Amino acid sequence: GSNAITLTKLLRQLVDAGSFKNLPGGLRKKGIKQQNNDIVVGPGQFVEVDTGGEPLGEAFMPLPYSEPSQVLRELRLEIVDQCRELGSTSELGMLDSKEDIPTGTMLAALETNNRIQSAVLRSIHKSLSQELQLIDKLFRQTLEYEEFSFGENRQSIAAEDFTSEVKIIPVSDPSVNSTIQKIIKAQEMLRTAEQAPELHNMREVLRINYEAQGLSAEEIDAILPRPTEESEIPPLDPVSENINILSDTPVKAAIWQDHAAHKMVHGAFAAEHPELEAPVMAHIREHEAYEYLVQMQQIIGQELPSLEEIQNPDIQNAIALAAARGLEESGIANASTQETIDPNQLVLADIQQKEAETESKERIAKLKTETDIFKAQLDFEKEKAKIESNEDIAQLKSETELEKSSNQ
Repeated sequence: GSNAITLTKLLRQLVDAGSFKNLPGGLRKKGIKQQNNDIVVGPGQFVEVDTGGEPLGEAFMPLPYSEPSQVLRELRLEIVDQCRELGSTSELGMLDSKEDIPTGTMLAALETNNRIQSAVLRSIHKSLSQELQLIDKLFRQTLEYEEFSFGENRQSIAAEDFTSEVKIIPVSDPSVNSTIQKIIKAQEMLRTAEQAPELHNMREVLRINYEAQGLSAEEIDAILPRPTEESEIPPLDPVSENINILSDTPVKAAIWQDHAAHKMVHGAFAAEHPELEAPVMAHIREHEAYEYLVQMQQIIGQELPSLEEIQNPDIQNAIALAAARGLEESGIANASTQETIDPNQLVLADIQQKEAETESKERIAKLKTETDIFKAQLDFEKEKAKIESNEDIAQLKSETELEKSSNQ
C-alpha cells in the first residue's frame, strides 16, 4: 500500500496510545452514584468522590492502557527510511568528504544517490510528454482560427498549425536532477575539451558550461562572440590577408584570384613569421585547391556544377570520365599511371623533404640570430657614440669655464 497512508496510521496509533496512557478511562462499581462522570483533577488538587462506603481502590479501576509501542515506533522509522530512499534524500556525508575529492567520484556519488529519483523524474517527464501530446491532439481537432499579439507583431493560430508528425516534449533533461550535477558535468566536459581544443567546438562547450551556471541566451551571446560565417569573409589582396593573419582575423581565398602571386607573398610572410606558419600554410593550401580546380576546369572544358547537382552519381561519373580524358589528351597522365612506384623511393623522397624543411628552418633561425647580433652591434655603437659625444661636450664646457676664469 501507500507508505504515506501507513505512516499516518502509525503516527495516529502512537499519539492515541500516549493520550490514553496520560488520561486513561476506566470502570467504576455499579452501586456508586456519581452525578459528574467527567472529573478533572488539577495539579495539587484532591476531589471528593462518594463511593457509598466502598474502598476507593475497589470502586474504580482504570483500564490497562500501555505506553506507546516501541515496535510501532521502530516500524515507523523503517518506513521513513524507505521513503527517504525512494525520494533520494539520503545523506552523502559531504562534511566527512575530503576537500580535494575528484570530480568523477563526486559525480558517481550523486548518480548513485539520485538513481531512483532520476527514475521518478523520467516517469514525470514521460507523463508530461503524453499530456502535451493529448493537448496537441485536442488543438488539431477543436482549435478555431484565432489572432493574437506577440510583441509588436500580429500572429494567428489555427488547427492546421498542429500536426501529428511533430512530437512535443518538455524542454528538460530527466537524467540530470540538480544544478550541481549540471555544473559538474559541464566542467568535466570543458576540462576534457581543453586537452584537445582542435578536436572540439570550444564555443559550444563554453555555451553548455554557461547554461549550466544559469546564464541566459542573451548573456551568453554577450560573453561569447558569434563565429564569423564563411560567406561574411571577403577575399582580399595577399598583403591585407597577411595583416589579418597577424591579428587572428579569418581569411578566405577566391577562385578568381592570382593564386601563384598569393602563394609567393604568403610564403615569404611565413618565412619571416615562423610562429604563424600553420595558419599561413592552411591558407596557401586553399589557393592550391582553387588553382587545381581552375586547372581541371580548363582540362575538362567547362565549370564544375554546384554542390547540390554534384551529389548526383551520374554527374560524378561524367566528371570523372571527362577529367580522365582531358588528362590523357593533355599528356599529364603519363607513365606514372603505368609504372609501379618503388616504396623505397617514396620513403627517400619523404626523408629528403623533411631534411629540406629542417635546413630551411635552420637558415631562418640563423638569419634571425645574425639579425639580432647586428641590431645589438648597432645599439652598442650608437651608445658608444653617445657616450663619446657627452664626454666631448663635457670637456669643451670645462675648457670654456677655465678660459673664462683665466680672463678674469
